Amino acid sequence: MNMLRILRILCALGGGMLAVFAAMARIPSASQALGLYVGLYSAAFVLYLAAAAIALRSTDRQTLAAVIVFALIFRLALLPVRPTISTDIYRYIWDGRVSTAGINPYKYCPNSPRLAHLRNANWNRVSYRGTNTPYPPTSQIIFFANYKLFGESVLALKAFFVLCDLLLILLILLVLRALRLPGGSVILYAWSPLIVTEFAGAGHQDIVGVMLLFASLCAVFRRRGVLSGLLIGASCLIKPYPIPAIPVVVRVGGGRAMIAAAAIALLLYTPFLSANQNLFLGSLAYLGNWYRNGSIFPLLDSGLSLITAQHQMAAKLLSLVCLVGISLRLAARKEPERVFQSVFTVLAAVFLLSPTVYPWYLTWTAPFLCFLVPVAYGSSSSASFDRLRMAELRAVDFSAIGIGSRSWLLLTGTVGLSYLLPLYGWPAWLQVVEYGPPLILAAASILQARLRCWEPKAR
Repeated sequence: MNMLRILRILCALGGGMLAVFAAMARIPSASQALGLYVGLYSAAFVLYLAAAAIALRSTDRQTLAAVIVFALIFRLALLPVRPTISTDIYRYIWDGRVSTAGINPYKYCPNSPRLAHLRNANWNRVSYRGTNTPYPPTSQIIFFANYKLFGESVLALKAFFVLCDLLLILLILLVLRALRLPGGSVILYAWSPLIVTEFAGAGHQDIVGVMLLFASLCAVFRRRGVLSGLLIGASCLIKPYPIPAIPVVVRVGGGRAMIAAAAIALLLYTPFLSANQNLFLGSLAYLGNWYRNGSIFPLLDSGLSLITAQHQMAAKLLSLVCLVGISLRLAARKEPERVFQSVFTVLAAVFLLSPTVYPWYLTWTAPFLCFLVPVAYGSSSSASFDRLRMAELRAVDFSAIGIGSRSWLLLTGTVGLSYLLPLYGWPAWLQVVEYGPPLILAAASILQARLRCWEPKAR
């Protein structure tokens, strides 16, 4: 297939995805039209897979330019839309409003009479008003700055998140170039319907943490230990998902990375210490009470319920032990080029073992697919690529490729079905449809890797 034909097909698929996103933008309230929203999301994902299959086989600059241009247009199509399928962004703005008023956002829940004078037209949109904020200090600083500069503007906060999103695309391109992987592989992140809808559409703050985490790994790759520690420390204070990955970063970045991460955490928490025992009240409420759309965790919970009445706590402890084991196992690797797949594996384990998995949680893993899925296609000549490729052929390796990166790519599409769970009364069959195909593909990937290991060497 010649380059011009590839470019035309890619643009046609991009145009189809743009039409889908434009249709999403015209839905008055996605929360009241979940079936339509999920149907459009699924259509975008099918087009995305087709486009990715083409872009991964192309190395010309025109293809890369088309990928970047369409990625920008997709985000602009959803940027003006007011989020309805998730109202988290209104909680971000509320926390910023509280901080701007000179009140510690951790001290009171939104329902507190002490904050009654701050209630306004957006009050009814604020989520979980009876719960103290669970968002860590890096998030609070962003919310404060946004409210100070732009007040109640949802568009301004979403625009900041999209800027972080575009910066992450740039970082991915730089690492792809360093690893001598095809630049077109960035399509796996840049065109992902999960990324476009959850950041440009719903306005979730996770993108800031994802960008900081990836920047930290770029610093590790360049052997800048202090910078990597500062960045991963700040990322963990957006959301704590990267915490189990800290041993991996410290192993490569050295003790200075650990000191830097601890120092930035202490520095960022200092302005909020006046909340005293309320500082972690929201986070503890989340950990104790949120159970939605888990995969492995509900199975552990159900099994342990036959043994002990404290089955939820037992399941959480067992999950924690598994995470620690996986983290320490992967921390034994010291090659900088392996840090991306190691961190991906840790994050994948976090979400597989978590009792709660909202679709936007998986955005934390999306950038790594740009490196791991192309490895499965095997189209590069670099030494770094070859080392990544070898990881796939080790059946006992806990690498991301070993558990099937393509299956995780599929999960970023099927996870959209979880939006239908409350609509149908949380049925088990819908979760089987959501998690079943990726698990089957993962099992097939593992079997394929084992068969390759058993193939006799050529004489």
